[in-house]
Amino acid sequence: MAAGQGDSDIRDDKDSGDEGIIDVGGIENWSVGETMVTHAKLLQDFADGILYQAQFNDHRWGESLEREGASLFQLASHCLEHERQYNSTRGTLPTTWEKTAMSAMYYRTRPPRADALS
Repeated sequence: MAAGQGDSDIRDDKDSGDEGIIDVGGIENWSVGETMVTHAKLLQDFADGILYQAQFNDHRWGESLEREGASLFQLASHCLEHERQYNSTRGTLPTTWEKTAMSAMYYRTRPPRADALS
């Protein structure tokens, strides 16, 4: 965890006693960093659940996932595409004023994997 992101106030599945359910109630009093960490933990846990659901190939749940998660998936796609373009050694840097890039404007890209390992 980055310096300054005190994780002592974050309530997660270890603190809640609700068998793996991440408590996101009352987040309005948390710092932005604490809220992001909590959302990330929720999404990581949910992603594991999605992978588990894939084995059942249930189109009804898949349609629900697409319908209910559309805006989140769109944001994720835009941010990750922005990051991919920014970290690419070929081509031009992404512009921030394109309509599709507006949602990713404040997304800070992670360093390329090769830089992260060194």
